[in-house]
Amino acid sequence: VQVFTKNHKATVAACQHCGANNNLESAHIHNRTRKQIVDILLVENNPENGINLKSFETQFRLAHDPLEKAFLILCHSCHTKYDSNSAYSQRVIIDSDTNTDSALKYSKDILPITLEPSVVTEFKRQLLLYKQAEIITYYNDGRKISRPWNASQFSARSNVMGNLRSRPEFRPAAWQKAGIVKVHARICVDA
Repeated sequence: VQVFTKNHKATVAACQHCGANNNLESAHIHNRTRKQIVDILLVENNPENGINLKSFETQFRLAHDPLEKAFLILCHSCHTKYDSNSAYSQRVIIDSDTNTDSALKYSKDILPITLEPSVVTEFKRQLLLYKQAEIITYYNDGRKISRPWNASQFSARSNVMGNLRSRPEFRPAAWQKAGIVKVHARICVDA
């Protein structure tokens, strides 16, 4: 599991609960645990007749697609809380209708950030190509402020969500104090 979630973890690059960007771990979502997936596959493969391990491994990997709906990327502290506390884990709601880099909605603990294009890898590819984007900040009083994102210093090693979340106005406590309710970043293409 760690091998095939490594790239996903690098793409998300921040704890999907607290926003921390170190000691990140892949946590199976509670209603889609590793044991539940194995149990389903065992029933489907009828172990009494023997199991082809190569085929089973392929099915196991496919059962985790899309990764966004099978795993949360959490720091060690949040992962421990998530696995041990059902009240904590109920704060994360799975939104099965989204196909974005983060199929999660949160309580008031983390600033919602959306991208256009919605998949982080595609957004990053276009940001590296065009070197500019627009960041639209929405406020609880109905205001919407648009600012350019000059990405001339953004590199292939840079992290999209980490870059956005590290901005002073989008850091924990700062965005709540400013009355920010969500942020949307979209790629700008010169005409």
